[in-house]
Amino acid sequence: MSALALNLLALAAAVAVLRSVVASPVGYIKVPFLAGAILLAWFVPQAVATARAQSAVPAEGMVTLNLVALFSFLGMVAGWTIERPRRAGRGPGEAALRAALARADEGRLFLTVAVFVLFALGIQILIQLQPAAALTARQPSGPITILRLFASLNPVAFVLAFAYLLLRVHVVSVTLFLLSLLTFAAPILLAFKRSEIVELGLAGAYCLWAMRRLALPRLALPVLVIGGLVVLFGVSEMRTRGGYVAAASGGLSRQLPSMTELAAVDWPSVVTAKLGTVTDEYRNGAYFLASIQEEDTLGLGRMLWNKAVRSWVPAQIVGDEAKRALITDLPSFEDALDAEGAVWKTGTTVTGFPDAYLDWDVLSLFVFALSGWIAARAYHRGLAGDLSEAAIYPSLAALCVSAFTHSAYALVMAMPLLLAARAGIRIGLGTQRAGPPPRRRRPLPNAILSAERPITLGTRP
Repeated sequence: MSALALNLLALAAAVAVLRSVVASPVGYIKVPFLAGAILLAWFVPQAVATARAQSAVPAEGMVTLNLVALFSFLGMVAGWTIERPRRAGRGPGEAALRAALARADEGRLFLTVAVFVLFALGIQILIQLQPAAALTARQPSGPITILRLFASLNPVAFVLAFAYLLLRVHVVSVTLFLLSLLTFAAPILLAFKRSEIVELGLAGAYCLWAMRRLALPRLALPVLVIGGLVVLFGVSEMRTRGGYVAAASGGLSRQLPSMTELAAVDWPSVVTAKLGTVTDEYRNGAYFLASIQEEDTLGLGRMLWNKAVRSWVPAQIVGDEAKRALITDLPSFEDALDAEGAVWKTGTTVTGFPDAYLDWDVLSLFVFALSGWIAARAYHRGLAGDLSEAAIYPSLAALCVSAFTHSAYALVMAMPLLLAARAGIRIGLGTQRAGPPPRRRRPLPNAILSAERPITLGTRP
């Protein structure tokens, strides 16, 4: 049963990837492609390697994990599919977003872009002023958690600045664009964060299509796939050669890896070795799902509540004890592994599936369907000319990928901040929705407008 579910998952993911590439010139920025690609490159190889290793991972946990992964992926694709494109974004040669921005007030547009870019840059500066030890901690606490929460708006600021640059090229737009790029410098060049790399790539590709209808040629997609594999599996190699490294004084210092060191790495061997290795994420997920089934636990939203408390209740304000009192008692990942005699490794995940499965069992697929629908809505409305929706789509798409790798609730947890950003953009532009103009009603026929009827009393004219 485990092999059958895994084969069906691989088949569904491959079909989604191929269909996205064939059906659209920018299928590579759509959620079905991204979700299918991460499952084929990350989840399926782990499942195959674990099954071949004949390890102590419980078989019932592997069966459940493969089935949940299959239904979750189908749910996300279904959620994406039911949201239909907006009329203004259907034409292949149309750039409705550029037309909408051309109609926007120049002063309001500049002010909106400048506020978001400067806010994102200020947050990134405050983060880099924190001690390097706090930035590299596995379980960060204190101000760094709040700062990183607001740093998730970096892709929003980049989309606004890039769209402004593609609309009008002048000193101001170029400056704002470079400043928005600067917000990604430390997360990518020092921390080598995969999420920021994905967000930056998605934001750039989406803006080019929405504003200028520019897309990568399909012949370049293999290069994109190879680059994605290097990012996915080669980050550990990059981190050993740069980033936050031990200093002679005993602390940590910031160091960029040299091009000579990176060129000396045998990247094909690194990628192929990772593809055939039993990793902790799949093993952790199988152990945890097996534990959930043994205890017959159903959270009914308590896991979602706990994540909301951890994400949005600041301990610096309410206190640690008050925050811990709000968290409900549920089985933990660490306890589940300890019960099975396995060791939990700090920094690993349990994949994204157990969170929602613990709450809703098989109905967890609707959590993934909701994420897919929200992302599709922003994608299509952005192409139809809504700048506020276009600005949050790259973040939503990256969060849909995180739903498979980290937490099914990743997108749900980020929605309050993204909705606030969307509202701020609309307020800044002075419109309810920065999209195409409303449709005009069809005028009445001239014959009806010009007809004259005599006024009579009691008789027909």
